[in-house]
Amino acid sequence: MKKNKIKVNFFLNTFLFGGIEKVILQYLKNLDHDVFDIHLIVGLNMGRAQVLIDQVPKAIKINYLVNLSFINKYKIKKVVTNQKLNICEKIIDSIIMRPLCSLLYKVNMSKIWRQADVLIDFGFSDKIYKANIPIISFMHFNLSSYLNWNENINSKKYKDFKTRLISRNQIIVINNDMKEEVIEKFPEVQDKLQVIYNPFDLDSILSIASVKVSDAIEIEDYILTVCRLEENQKDVTTLIKAFKLLVSGYDYKGKLVIVGDGSSKNDLIKLSIELNIDSKVIFLGAQLNPYCFMKKARVFVLSSKFEGFGNVIVEAMAVGVPVVATDCPVGPNEILQNGECGLLFEIGDCESLCLQMNSLLTNKDLANQLIENGKTRAKTFELITNVKKLERVLYECILEKN
Repeated sequence: MKKNKIKVNFFLNTFLFGGIEKVILQYLKNLDHDVFDIHLIVGLNMGRAQVLIDQVPKAIKINYLVNLSFINKYKIKKVVTNQKLNICEKIIDSIIMRPLCSLLYKVNMSKIWRQADVLIDFGFSDKIYKANIPIISFMHFNLSSYLNWNENINSKKYKDFKTRLISRNQIIVINNDMKEEVIEKFPEVQDKLQVIYNPFDLDSILSIASVKVSDAIEIEDYILTVCRLEENQKDVTTLIKAFKLLVSGYDYKGKLVIVGDGSSKNDLIKLSIELNIDSKVIFLGAQLNPYCFMKKARVFVLSSKFEGFGNVIVEAMAVGVPVVATDCPVGPNEILQNGECGLLFEIGDCESLCLQMNSLLTNKDLANQLIENGKTRAKTFELITNVKKLERVLYECILEKN
C-alpha cells in the first residue's frame, strides 16, 4: 500500500533575486519528493522582479496569497524600479492597498494551511497567522541588525519578535554565531534551535563556472565582488575606496568588477567618478551566472556591515578564488574559520582591505594556501548533507504532531 506523502508548505513573502531565494531553490529541488509533497507559498506576486521563479521545479505548485497586479503595483514599483512613491500613491497604498493585502493574506493563508502537515517559514515572517500546524522557521539574518541594534526588551519590536520565536516549533539558524546570539538574547528558545548551514550544489557551481564569459565583457585582471547594491547592509563604498588606495598606492593596473544591482548603484557609480577611478570600476549588474566571473577573478571581496551568512564566500571558495571579507556579524568569520580560509578586515577599514587585497595579488604562496584551504572548507556546505538535516527536522515535527 502506497504511503501518504508528508505535505510541506514553504513560505516566503516575496521571491526575488537574492541569497534566500537561491537557498530555498536547493531545498525545493533536493528534498525527497517520494516522501514529501512540496508546495511553495509566496506572499506577493512581484511580476518581472521574480527572476528566479522559473527555476522552481515544475512538479511543485506555486500559490500566491496576493496575486492581483493592481494591489502589488506600488510594491513592484519600489522593488523593480527603485522609485519612491509620490504622495498620492502613498495615500492609496496606505489606506486601500495595504489593508486589502493584509485581508487577502489572512483569508488565503487559512485555506492553504489546512492542506499541509508542516509549514516552513523561510523568511521568519511576521505575516504568519494562526496555522494550527507545526511551524519551522529559518533565520537568515543577524539578530542585532534585525532589531535595529535595539536592546530595549520593552520595545514593541523586541516583544513581537520574542512572541514569534516562542510560537515556532523549530528554529533553523544558519551558523553557530547566530545560534549563540539568539541564545544570549532569548535563552528560553534554546531547545528549539538547530544549526543547518545553507546547502550548496558544489558540482553544479563548478560546472557553471566553466561557461565562457561573453567576449563583450572579457576582462583579464580584476578583483570581484558579487552582492546586492544596498548600502544599508552591504559596504561596497569601503571596497571602492580601498580599490582607489590600491590603484594610487600600489599601482594596480587591473579592474574592480561589481556584479549586482540595487538602489545604491547610482551612488556607487558617482563615488567611483569622484575618486577618478570610474574607468577602472565596472558595474555589470545582476548576472544569472556570477560563477564564471568568480573563477577568473584574482581576488574575491565581500564587504558588508552585517550578514546572515555570506553565500558568495562559499561559492568563491568552491571555484578556487582567494577571499577577503568583512569580519562582521554574522557568518564570514565562521565560514573562513577565523582567517584560515580567507582574510578578514574590520567593518569600514578601507586601508586594511587595501593591504589585504595587495597581499593576495603579490604573495602567491599566501593566495594558493587560502585557495586550497577554501576548497576544503567549501565541502562542509555540500548540498545533500545539509538537505538531509532539514529532512530530519521535518520528521521530528511530524512525530511531535502525532
